[in-house]
Amino acid sequence: MLKQMLRQTLTRLGSFIWSLASHFVRAGVSWGWIKPYHLRVRVISVGNIQVGGSGKTPLVAQIANEAHARGLRVAILTRGYKSVWEKTGGVIFPSQHTKDLQKDVTIDPKLCGDEPALLHELAPYAAIAVGANRIRSYMRLVHELRWAVDLVILDDGFQHLKIHRDLDVVALTSKTRRDVLYRDFDSSLNSNSSSIFCVWTKGSNVPSGMMNAHSSMRVRFRFSQEAKRLLEGKKIWLVSGIADSETLKAQLGDAGLRIERHFDRRDHAVYSRHEVESLLKESKAHAAQLVMTGKDWVKWRALGVSRDQVIVLEPEVEFCEGRTMWDQMLWGN
Repeated sequence: MLKQMLRQTLTRLGSFIWSLASHFVRAGVSWGWIKPYHLRVRVISVGNIQVGGSGKTPLVAQIANEAHARGLRVAILTRGYKSVWEKTGGVIFPSQHTKDLQKDVTIDPKLCGDEPALLHELAPYAAIAVGANRIRSYMRLVHELRWAVDLVILDDGFQHLKIHRDLDVVALTSKTRRDVLYRDFDSSLNSNSSSIFCVWTKGSNVPSGMMNAHSSMRVRFRFSQEAKRLLEGKKIWLVSGIADSETLKAQLGDAGLRIERHFDRRDHAVYSRHEVESLLKESKAHAAQLVMTGKDWVKWRALGVSRDQVIVLEPEVEFCEGRTMWDQMLWGN
């Protein structure tokens, strides 16, 4: 109990310090000390005010695919956390673009990062620029693509104030500042610097940040019926190197699936070939089915694992309420 209280106190303190720093940066923008760069194209940022596990990636993919369906050419700007390209920069071309150029491109998560590799899977028609310097990454992308971009999606962009955005989509969960680190005060959702659209993605309690939001809606993430059918009656060994494995386990439990073992790794986990081969061999010996999300799958695939050796669960966005507002805020209809 004492250890839990200490952890919660430190989490609240860390949240306050981080949020205070973000507050001063936002004040610098408001006072004109920091001038955001205009990319001369519509920019939608997808971010959060907590650290990890809010469901940004499915929302980025949802927006990218909706934009493509509307005939827009989409670019995603993302950091590529702990990857080679985080420092050097790099571009993942849209699938159709690489076919047109007769390129055979293998997406290596070590090179670009696990989230960019996953985004290429979920939104194959989007061009993805990877790198900590988002402005330089965008310039490189435009130069290498050789066609104009209609929409830029700024991944994890709510605190990235160096780029002007036309709309901020902010994912919120029920977790409080005792549960997880926060990097912004709730008051940041009431900012007048840009349009802000809050999306409640996880949890049963209304997020405190929703109280400060001008516009908001609710979604939930679900797994496909096909995935559930494949797992019915099987012993599940879950592998998760994600920020919110607790919610993933709860979703599987709610679907009536039994998790026999859980290999819970840190977010952005790095897997070795030996570790992966050992798990495959052991699970086969115990007649168990290895299950993971796409964020881990792209790293296992790079190590030579085929899709028929594991079952990949990637959540789909289901609109609970506010779909009309979503269409209006994003697409003006």
